[in-house]
Amino acid sequence: MNSHFLLLATFFTCASLHPTRAADGPTEEQLVQAAQDLPKANFPKLVVFMEAKLERVHQANLKAAEPENREALQKAQDAWKKFYEADLLAAASEGGGGADNPITMQRKVYQLRLRIYQLSTPFHQGWVEIPKVEEA
Repeated sequence: MNSHFLLLATFFTCASLHPTRAADGPTEEQLVQAAQDLPKANFPKLVVFMEAKLERVHQANLKAAEPENREALQKAQDAWKKFYEADLLAAASEGGGGADNPITMQRKVYQLRLRIYQLSTPFHQGWVEIPKVEEA
């Protein structure tokens, strides 16, 4: 009986952390906590969540931008993606554990949070320590 309960509890825990779930899926805070508890298992889920959040923020910016600014905004995002990929290659080679190393995964999350913050902050406001950005 206990083994069935544990199996069912494990299934529901994994299902609740799956990044492709609808809006009722895990929150960023839940994924951060899960990544702290089991880094190798949960950092990839947090990275997928943050990449999806970045894409939503970018698409909202494109939609809100004046038509004459959309191309420049897209080029800036494309340039950032090239930087992101190069930065991760450097971090993976420095860390010695490859792309799935928890230190490299932390770097991914940091860079994604930073970019979300950059896209969510009006330029004239200036930048400070990276806060969490709540989506509307």
